[in-house]
Amino acid sequence: MSERLRALRADLDLWLGDARHDFARDFGWPTRLSLSALRLAYERNALAAAAINKITAKTWREDPQLVFGDGVAEAGFAALADRTRLFARLAQADARAQVQGYAGLLLRVADGLPLDQPLGQAQGFAGLIGIMPLWAEQLSVADFDEEITSTTFGQPCSYSLSGQIGGRSPLQTSVHASRILLISADGTLEAPSSLAAGYNALLTWQKIMGAGGEGFWRNARNSLVFNLDKDTDLSAMASAVGA
Repeated sequence: MSERLRALRADLDLWLGDARHDFARDFGWPTRLSLSALRLAYERNALAAAAINKITAKTWREDPQLVFGDGVAEAGFAALADRTRLFARLAQADARAQVQGYAGLLLRVADGLPLDQPLGQAQGFAGLIGIMPLWAEQLSVADFDEEITSTTFGQPCSYSLSGQIGGRSPLQTSVHASRILLISADGTLEAPSSLAAGYNALLTWQKIMGAGGEGFWRNARNSLVFNLDKDTDLSAMASAVGA
């Protein structure tokens, strides 16, 4: 086999995935992405944050227009949206869903029932006290509907809510599925993260930036060293640069 063919075969092996190489190990890429890793990339990597925030800002540039047949209902909803910061909360949930694949909106309703019970009735718009965006890592499925004949077969029945919620102390509680609005690209828990495909590139960029920054710092902190011949005329050098 000629050298040219050997080189071509080596290139093909590299691009097609040579079994002798483990690229994730060689380049320090994770083989599995955790929800916390995706969130950390969004919160600490400028490129990841810019990619997500650009889409979110475009999508929620203007508040949606909702038209009611009754002017009283329209005014009531407008007051509700202002009081709960509805569209800002939806934008937050949208960004979190892009990062981790899905997110949740916890409906805080004045129905007099605990969170682990099905959503009850409340008095008009005033019954919705607030809306709380949740990261996917804060919202794990506690149990699914396993009844085959059920109209909600395969869907979550309840969630386990954990972690620091809304800046408050960490908690662990059960929440009925009717109190959670699931936000994702396809409306399921299986939607992919928008950062997953480019995660390796984000890590590589971060390593390059870090290495470049460290190299610059090392050079800047070092003293200047000149190697001169023993017969060098320092006076002539100083005169040449006007010193």
